[in-house]
Amino acid sequence: SPYIGHHTHSHTHHTHIHAPKACHIGGAGPGPALRALRTERTTRLEKEGSPNIFGEFAGTQDVYFGGNLEAGIALTGQVAGRISQVKPIAQIFEETLEEYHRVISRLPR
Repeated sequence: SPYIGHHTHSHTHHTHIHAPKACHIGGAGPGPALRALRTERTTRLEKEGSPNIFGEFAGTQDVYFGGNLEAGIALTGQVAGRISQVKPIAQIFEETLEEYHRVISRLPR
């Protein structure tokens, strides 16, 4: 799996796309537990921790707008482990509507 660290649900260990690797930072002491894109910086933070995890976000603009993934922490969020494929939005809408109609047709009238 491209996702590294503790997962609460076994299905988060499977993916069908080549997603960036993620890691878990914090959670053992004060401060938030984060799921972040794995970089040299976040690998170090995962292993060693940080006395001020919030200070690690100082370069966030350089991460997201400058493309420098080592400037800060690029968060991936919990949903990253649930992504199994990439689809066009039109296909997602069609599948959602089809499922809606299937469910509605089974409801008592």
